[in-house]
Amino acid sequence: MTIKSDLLILSIVSSLSLPLLSGCGGSGGDSATPTNNAGADNGTSDGGTSDGGTSGGGTSGGGTSDGGTLGGGTLGGGTSDGGTSDGGTSDGGTSDGGTSDGGTSDGGASDGGTLAPGEMPVAEGQSKVLGAVSDSVITPMYQSFLDSTQSLASATNTYCNISEPQQSDLSQLQDSWKQVNSQWQMIRATKFGPLADNFTYSRIQLWPFLPSRIVSSVESTIETSYDFSQGFNDSTHQRQGLPAFEYLVFNQETDTNILTAADKAERCNYLKAIASNVNNLMTSVNSQWVSEFSQQFKAGNGEFESSKSALETLFKYWFEYLEVIADDKLKKPLGLDVPGKPEELESHWAQVSLQSIESNITSLKALYDAGDEFGFDDYLVAVNNREDLKDDINERFEVIFAILKTMEGNKLADLIQQSEGREKINELGVAITALRTVMSTDFVQVTDIQPGFNTNDGD
Repeated sequence: MTIKSDLLILSIVSSLSLPLLSGCGGSGGDSATPTNNAGADNGTSDGGTSDGGTSGGGTSGGGTSDGGTLGGGTLGGGTSDGGTSDGGTSDGGTSDGGTSDGGTSDGGASDGGTLAPGEMPVAEGQSKVLGAVSDSVITPMYQSFLDSTQSLASATNTYCNISEPQQSDLSQLQDSWKQVNSQWQMIRATKFGPLADNFTYSRIQLWPFLPSRIVSSVESTIETSYDFSQGFNDSTHQRQGLPAFEYLVFNQETDTNILTAADKAERCNYLKAIASNVNNLMTSVNSQWVSEFSQQFKAGNGEFESSKSALETLFKYWFEYLEVIADDKLKKPLGLDVPGKPEELESHWAQVSLQSIESNITSLKALYDAGDEFGFDDYLVAVNNREDLKDDINERFEVIFAILKTMEGNKLADLIQQSEGREKINELGVAITALRTVMSTDFVQVTDIQPGFNTNDGD
């Protein structure tokens, strides 16, 4: 598969609606059943999720705040034609049946020696990828999100302690929410382990979910004088997560605007409860990940049958979230024609849906290549001797980021109402589908990493 063929596809479909992605029985949004829990991930008391519709809390910042993105350079496989140094033998031979100081044995390397492309054992490659993804990607992303939730709780308390807050004060709180959501979008593709236990994932953000239902749930909570002293002790996820916070601080309706509403004190108590709840949830997730689950993930034991099983779990949710982006975040808001379906946007009030998508793609790339560490891009060369496939996948990521670059400064809500904007959204959707196709065919076939659902049916 080549980028040239993708460009031909782009020219053919640019005027068409965004193609559906197959697999997973449809993306199904973010409400898949979490690990160790039965039942759907939308336990709500006011109607559950919305007919497959989408909306709710978005993020901001392109996923690069306070520490930059994690999707950086690669190690390139670290190979050098199988050569050796400091005593390497000529003509490939060794004396007395041994190896010299730079030689290799049993597929390994010592004293600076390197393996030729394709010579690294599968087990070693899998172990290196798991270690790099855990230590250099997931762990720091979890910590960044946790830090941002602590900052949000602090910013909320600061705002609510101001007797007569002004718009400038509210803007600071809004910026803090954007930072939290930016970091949240970076970890959304890691929906396994402690993040999936006890419905934690949907308690932080229940989505897809229509904004009208968020409004109804939040306003009814305020009207009934909900007791927040014990936190959120029920299963109504839409009233306790980031989308509810987004509505409370970005909503512009006079009667319910937090600056002007008669019940703004109650709304502040609500905000403090949400901020504390999200912080407590992520504190527990991070503690479990660091203390135990990351070790199981790297070793391929505990909840995982093997290292391969751990990688397949990672890529199951990697593929699932790629489909969420294409189906729920792009295709549904686009609709069939102008003006699109703005009620399906992920970020209905803060209007940061495009920034959310950029954060998601940045995260997916980091989970694939482990930034500067040994990721699957390096694995393809070191284990499979497929630098061509590595380059192909990297180019497809570059195409997606290039399209997102051309959309900077725009709101998805505006683009879905313009013919030129709709063409750009279609172009982005096709590029994402092209990445999915090469990953679900060539990558899966070469690495034998099976994500756990049918990703090989093409498009």
